[in-house]
Amino acid sequence: ADMSLFHAMKLRLPIYLMGMSFKEQTNICTGSPAILLHNIIEEKEAQHGLNLEGLHQYDPHVQDVDDMPAFRTGIYVIATKHAHFMDFDYPVGSIVIDPWRYVEVPDGVTLMSLGSGE
Repeated sequence: ADMSLFHAMKLRLPIYLMGMSFKEQTNICTGSPAILLHNIIEEKEAQHGLNLEGLHQYDPHVQDVDDMPAFRTGIYVIATKHAHFMDFDYPVGSIVIDPWRYVEVPDGVTLMSLGSGE
């Protein structure tokens, strides 16, 4: 949450949380860490009087295509390890935060992997 907020505020970019479901390739959202992450970011935004350019959440296993946000350059946080996000067309100039260490990004997109990878 802090890393995405830091970059979103520094660069004045929206945050896109990629995933809502509890685990990959499902639509079950009960107990979802992805939804918890969304709530933490909203809470920190309110607590600190931050003004985000936008906070969006997208999950192809949960939402209809009509509910998909308009993707533009932003901070993309992989919140659920869906295969769909592995080769997603992340917009140039974006930062992708990948705690799972499985995403491939095109040229012009910054990838930030979390953890040691072990």
